[in-house]
Amino acid sequence: MRLLLPIVLLVYSVGCNSRPKLHPVVDTETRKPQPPNQKSTDLDADIRLMWETANQRSTDNAIYAAKRVFNTVTLVGMKGKDVLALLGSTNKSNDSIYSFPFYPIKARALVYRFDNGAWGVQYNVYVEGDEAVVTEVEALPIE
Repeated sequence: MRLLLPIVLLVYSVGCNSRPKLHPVVDTETRKPQPPNQKSTDLDADIRLMWETANQRSTDNAIYAAKRVFNTVTLVGMKGKDVLALLGSTNKSNDSIYSFPFYPIKARALVYRFDNGAWGVQYNVYVEGDEAVVTEVEALPIE
């Protein structure tokens, strides 16, 4: 019995360190796996789709579209007003109840959060104003 307890504790502690993914890694319509860094093949359509909501939450397809958009567009170096013109307002583009940051921001930023209540992603686009240029884009998974 003395030997069994340390083994059980070791197995338990190893199991606790791995975080399971709470979201599917498949497209909800095609049921095909989605590569983690997939780029958009139709940017305009994906920008429209990333704002889609159901019951005031981002749909799974909206979250996948947002990932494709942010994997495709290089925002660093763009002016804040150009980011807003391209992607839309972070507050007015949909009716999501998650229109506030999940994670804290470290400086002035446009925060794009796509969240279905169980998982999603938050993009912090660090820019000091409309005429300033984006200095960093941070992608943070919500699980």
